[in-house]
Amino acid sequence: MTKETKEPNLIYHYTDAKGLEGILREGCLRATHVKYLNDHSELDYGMKLFKEVVGEKRKSVTEWKEGKTILSGSLKPTSDAYYILDEVLARLENRFYGVDFYSTSFCVDGNLLSQWRAYGSRKTSFSIGFDRETLLSKITGTKPELRNIEYELKNQKKEIATIIDKEVSSFKSKVKTEGLSPIESSEEPRTAKLIREHGNELERELFRVALLYKNDFFKEEQEYRLWEAHYNWQPEHFEPIEFDVSVGELRPYVNMRIIDDNNREKMIQRIYALSPNYDLTKKSLQLLLRKHGYDTDNTEDVDIKRSGIPIRF
Repeated sequence: MTKETKEPNLIYHYTDAKGLEGILREGCLRATHVKYLNDHSELDYGMKLFKEVVGEKRKSVTEWKEGKTILSGSLKPTSDAYYILDEVLARLENRFYGVDFYSTSFCVDGNLLSQWRAYGSRKTSFSIGFDRETLLSKITGTKPELRNIEYELKNQKKEIATIIDKEVSSFKSKVKTEGLSPIESSEEPRTAKLIREHGNELERELFRVALLYKNDFFKEEQEYRLWEAHYNWQPEHFEPIEFDVSVGELRPYVNMRIIDDNNREKMIQRIYALSPNYDLTKKSLQLLLRKHGYDTDNTEDVDIKRSGIPIRF
C-alpha cells in the first residue's frame, strides 16, 4: 500500500461458525503455520525475491581494482558491502527454512465473493470486521506484525533493497568506527564476528517481510496479514505452539490474544453473515454476542449485516 493510500478503518477476517465462536469465547485469533495453509508456496515466492535482490546487490559491489575485473575470486572486492552480502547469500536458503511462520489473514472488503468461496460457500460463514487501530494496539505474542500485502513486484524489490542498503550502511559504519578492514582481513576474528552479526540482522529483517509479498494475480484479495516468526534455534519459541488434530493430521498453530474487557466494544465493529437461513443465523449470532458482552441492540457496538451474495448452498 502506497503512502498516499488511506489505511482502512476495518479489516475483515473470514471464518466459519466454529471459528467465530472460538474467537469470541477465547478472545484469540488462531495463526496457523504457513506450510499448512492452502498456499504455502508464498514462502517460495519471498525466498526467490530475496535471493535475486541480494545476488544483484552482491554483484553490483564487486568493483574494479588495479584496472582489472574481479574474476573467480582472484582479486578481492573493493567494497566492504561484499562480505555481508556474501555471508547472507551463502546461507539464506537453509536458514530461511529454519524459521516457522504463523499467520492469519484479513481482507479490506468484508463481502467479497472470492473470500466467501475460499472460506466455506457450502455452509454458514462469517466475515468479522475488526477495528484496525484497536487491533494494532492490542497485539501480543512473539513480536507479531500486522501489515497489508504488497502485490507490485517493483515495490517488493524496492523494499528488500532498502533493507539491504540500511544494514550494509550500518555494517560499513561499524567497520570504520572499529578501525577494521574486511577487504584485507575478512578472516580476522573481530571482523568475522562483525560480518556474522550484521548478516544475522539482515536475515531477520528479510524474514520480517517474508510473508508480505504475493503475485499481483491475487491483488483482488486486498489482504492484510497478522503473523509472527518462531526461530527453531531458540527453544523458548516452542512453548506457545499448539496442534490442531481435528483435520486428521498434526497442524501447528499459535493463539494471538486480541480481545479483553478493555477493548471488547471497540475491537469488533461489524459482522457479515452468509447463510441459507439468515434470520435464524442472525438470531443465534445475537445470542452469542450477548453472551460474550456485546450489546447487539446497539449497531454502534456490533453491526450485523446480511451478505446478500447469491451463493448456492
